[in-house]
Amino acid sequence: MGSSKVYSKFLLAIGLFISGSNAAIACNADKALFPCPTPTAVAEASAFCVTITSSGKTATNYPARATAACGTSADRYISACKCGPTCTATVTKPCSTPTAGLIYGDFECGLSPWSTQLPDAAASARVLSPGFTGQKAFEADFNPPSVSKELGVSARLLGPAVPVTPGQTYKLTFATWFDIGSSGFIGIMINNKPYRTIDANDFGMGHWHFNQLSWTANVTEVSAAPKFEFLFGETKSVDKIDNVIFAPLPATCGPKPAAGILPDGEFECGLGSWTVQTPDSAATASVKSGNAFIGDKAFEVVFSPPPKTPQLGVSTRLISKKLEVTPGTTYLLQFYTFFDNGDAGFIGLQINDQPLYTIDARDKGFGHYNLNEVIWKPADGVKSATIKFEFLFGSGPLSVDRIDSIVFQPYNP
Repeated sequence: MGSSKVYSKFLLAIGLFISGSNAAIACNADKALFPCPTPTAVAEASAFCVTITSSGKTATNYPARATAACGTSADRYISACKCGPTCTATVTKPCSTPTAGLIYGDFECGLSPWSTQLPDAAASARVLSPGFTGQKAFEADFNPPSVSKELGVSARLLGPAVPVTPGQTYKLTFATWFDIGSSGFIGIMINNKPYRTIDANDFGMGHWHFNQLSWTANVTEVSAAPKFEFLFGETKSVDKIDNVIFAPLPATCGPKPAAGILPDGEFECGLGSWTVQTPDSAATASVKSGNAFIGDKAFEVVFSPPPKTPQLGVSTRLISKKLEVTPGTTYLLQFYTFFDNGDAGFIGLQINDQPLYTIDARDKGFGHYNLNEVIWKPADGVKSATIKFEFLFGSGPLSVDRIDSIVFQPYNP
């Protein structure tokens, strides 16, 4: 689908939540269900369209403006989300690229539609350069001593509420940056409920860290509002947040994932664009349910010794599609691995057939998922990248290795 068609889809979605009268409107055709677009409503409307079309599930959070005229017939809404706007109103394209989540979470257009609270006069907030992937990020500064913390909180960043479907699992991704190890931590809340914390010492300081989390709406939740709370230490500090995206898990499927440039990295829709090679008949590879890092599914290789026909020790390969990259740009490849025992071999990573990284079953422990990050910069003239994971078991015992939540994206190190 061309970029103009993709953008048109999201322009239509804006109309779902345009401000104004809630009076009934004529329902003469599906693609005319919604009023003309305004940029401020893109995030909420795009999230609704994803929930009603994803995995054949039907959303329950229908916009009141549309139901007044057209009821809750799913077919009408699915059709409307696929069509472009029927009006000719002039629309200013947002300076961020539309995605299936909080598209203004990169702060390239400034703070709106986010807002801040500064209960502590020692804290200040601003949008400043550089960002995680773009030019700008949200920054909270702390200049001690503290004056008036609120339950330890000096600053808050509040996101707009987006519609969600009860029982649906969503993926929340965002990047964090701390200048020093004593800069405290950031607490994440959704719908005013504590959800997770990221400490300045969890992943190091002086550089960006990309965070991937999952959240499931309970049976009564029809909207989700993220909140980041900044709790500083006793020293002068700078904390940053950028590229906040909140989207249903099925949005990770297909050619345009909500985060990064690598499609199908969650395997929620199966292999998708990935291909598998299994030269060793002692290995079985598939996408399995029930043991994922995020969501329900992960890529899994089961090895039943002894090895039979490995190629240079390799029993299985997982290979991405060819991805378009920009020479000289730095890319972050993040993924999570699982080994069921300490002798479950290792996984090797290659980009464009160049070995870059290995993770052994004993490197970070087994029986749980571990974070892996690789930084890669294409050389001059290199305009594509093919990612390859190789599974090598040796003569080890019956073993299960998994990979999940693979994200590949440009960033500012």
